[in-house]
Amino acid sequence: ICKAPKASHISAPLTPGQVVIILSGRFRGRRVVFLKKLESNLLLVTGPYKYNGVPLKRVNAAYVLPTNTKLNINAEIAKNVNDKFFDRVDIERTKGEDFFEDKEKKKGRISEDKKKLQTEVDTEVKKAVDAVPMMKEYLRNRFALKNGDKPHLMKF
Repeated sequence: ICKAPKASHISAPLTPGQVVIILSGRFRGRRVVFLKKLESNLLLVTGPYKYNGVPLKRVNAAYVLPTNTKLNINAEIAKNVNDKFFDRVDIERTKGEDFFEDKEKKKGRISEDKKKLQTEVDTEVKKAVDAVPMMKEYLRNRFALKNGDKPHLMKF
């Protein structure tokens, strides 16, 4: 018998603009800005992309470590982003088409609407980041534990 997956819950109350650390996946160790909670109980975060390479991304709350660092951003920045924003787009292929033939079709995987929305959200977040001294450098650096570090005693 398989158990149905349960929705993840945010352990600590997060507020828009709060900096969180991603604990797993491709961007593990990156400090990102929390924007909002989506309908699927996933968290919407962004790098901003220009500072640390993290795009608009959904993250499970279990794989996030909240910090005390907060930015003053408007909660309505990402009102247009929802779970449908992250749906996959199939590339149209014709039967008999060679796999290596046309590389121009492959380049268009990210639509112009997604790029535009990414830049809109990131410009607002970058304004808030630039207003705080040393915040840009803080977001660019990865979080990592060294020998002798005791995470249970650390204050984030």
